[in-house]
Amino acid sequence: MPAEEPKMLVLTEGPDNCINAFPPQEWQYYMKQMLTLEDVSDEDHTDMIREVLAPATNCNVDSQWRVKLPQELVEYAGIDREVKIVGHIDRFEIWNPDVYDRYMAREKPDKSKTIKRIFRPRIR
Repeated sequence: MPAEEPKMLVLTEGPDNCINAFPPQEWQYYMKQMLTLEDVSDEDHTDMIREVLAPATNCNVDSQWRVKLPQELVEYAGIDREVKIVGHIDRFEIWNPDVYDRYMAREKPDKSKTIKRIFRPRIR
């Protein structure tokens, strides 16, 4: 039996001025990971949790998968009328198309090294 589609997404500020959209179960995974971070001081840990949680919003998804974006996140991402949606393994990002294009046009390291790392053969 296929998993039931979520009726809600958790939206929050993403890196590089995009909006991250998480299914609730993935958001819970990240929250658990954040609570168990051991390589940050207590003060930094508290600040990090506040910065991530403050803009996070539960948003209902309608039957056609539409979501009303919170105004605070729309302003953060600089969204006017159009959006670009980019999928990830466990979430998707919502971008202002111009911001996304500028981000993708930036100078990047050679991605063939990354691809080789991801798809290297397993040594058993």
